Amino acid sequence: MPSGAAARVEKWSGGLKIGDRLRMRRRIRRLSLQQLADATGLSVGLLSQVERNVSTPSLRSLREICNGLKMPMSWLFEVPDDEMSSDSVVRSAARRRLDLTSQGITKELITPDAVPEVQMIRITIRPGAVFEGLTSTVLGAAKSGTVLLGTLNFQLAERQFALTEGDAFAFPAIKPHKLTCTSEQAAVVLWVVTPAIY
Repeated sequence: MPSGAAARVEKWSGGLKIGDRLRMRRRIRRLSLQQLADATGLSVGLLSQVERNVSTPSLRSLREICNGLKMPMSWLFEVPDDEMSSDSVVRSAARRRLDLTSQGITKELITPDAVPEVQMIRITIRPGAVFEGLTSTVLGAAKSGTVLLGTLNFQLAERQFALTEGDAFAFPAIKPHKLTCTSEQAAVVLWVVTPAIY
């Protein structure tokens, strides 16, 4: 690997090395090293060395790890300077994006990984698109949100609600739920989950 690329792989924003961030992401996803090894085809030993910053993964291995952690590989290379973000602050320009264009949905993570007990996500749902959230079996897990723009149909288990700008909601994360954009323009929701899921 070229020295410039290697330097980018070894370091992450905020002074944390890549292994530290990958371990944090794995714990947020609630995966054991064995589960990640099964998902990636890589050995537990290699994954452990990467997380402990003993070994620098190849780009191919790194791609497999990111796929196993359900995160874009680009997150590892989006390195804002120290004034842009920290363990407590995420500047607007430093948000990480999940662009699910084929589904008509864009997600922006707007809280730092260093506080995995809670996570805020700005979700944009294009007209007619459906955002179906994942249920959680984590004890005490909850979700909440508020509509910043547009109108939505909110289905929570068997109940349905029409939501407009300013409306808010909260529910235990074990309940099945989905949001459908019913406005002619994209709807924007500030989504809060506890604990973090990405």
